Amino acid sequence: MLVNRTFTPPPGLTGKKLEKELQRQADAFEQEVHSGISLDASMKLDDLIERWFTEYADRQLKPKTATEYRKLVPRVSAALGHMKVNQIRPAHLMAFYANLSEGGVRQDSTYTATAALLKLLPKGQRARIRETAGVGEETMRGLCSGKPVSRKTAEKVADTAGLPLSKAFTEKVRAGGKLGGNTQLHYHRFLSSVFEKAVKWQLIDENPCRRTEAPKAAEIEVEALQEEDVAKLLEALQDAPAQYSVITQLALLTGARRVHPLQRCGGSGRTDGRFQPYQGKVPRITKDGSQGRFCRPREPSAFCFFHGVRFMG
Repeated sequence: MLVNRTFTPPPGLTGKKLEKELQRQADAFEQEVHSGISLDASMKLDDLIERWFTEYADRQLKPKTATEYRKLVPRVSAALGHMKVNQIRPAHLMAFYANLSEGGVRQDSTYTATAALLKLLPKGQRARIRETAGVGEETMRGLCSGKPVSRKTAEKVADTAGLPLSKAFTEKVRAGGKLGGNTQLHYHRFLSSVFEKAVKWQLIDENPCRRTEAPKAAEIEVEALQEEDVAKLLEALQDAPAQYSVITQLALLTGARRVHPLQRCGGSGRTDGRFQPYQGKVPRITKDGSQGRFCRPREPSAFCFFHGVRFMG
């Protein structure tokens, strides 16, 4: 393979200084050829991203994580995909982040059920269609009462009902919005990971994201139950089935995230305050985008015993 490069010396560089600079450029170019940098540094960002998925994300990341990253590719490709990897600078990334924060960038569509679809969803048949489509009970109830749903839900229901999406739902495009800080930060982390692998693969010398100010994530306000609300909930639990009472009290006592009580109680239904550690059954997205395989909880703290805690049963 023949590899070449053209170097144009700056004006005013003559004599020994010119000779020295030419030798320096030649040595640097030879080193790049031997290391493979010059062979791939001219690749476009679109090609690098595809290689990142093939050689890294699809092999080492969880399928759900890789799927979420793929959703970011269209905007990145439209803004930066045509550029050569070795020519992307922090200024390009800052301009991209600024664009993400502009109004009109976000184009979300919601879908409302049409009369034609509602005719196929009488009360006696909704449960069957809901279960076949894999849609939650609350979602189906809202859909039938006229509330908008996501495209993903609309496609599932329309397919199960045997209607084209355009006849089953009315699409409403919500224009004029802008992406939130957390979404912008997600783009930054995605690009940083891509460029970090490019550095590791010796395609570029430095990750431009390291010299770029990351978008600020929005602070999320957490709503917590007040004391009087907790008292009402505990009172209501006295008549609840044991398994629901235990898991709810466990969440209240520990402040655990939603999935953690399930991991700790393991569905054993025991109410003596002594639980067997749950060996992890958390839904996982498969490579084809469907929910199927299960995985163990990521946090080691999810495997533990609880002793000496009295629960209402």
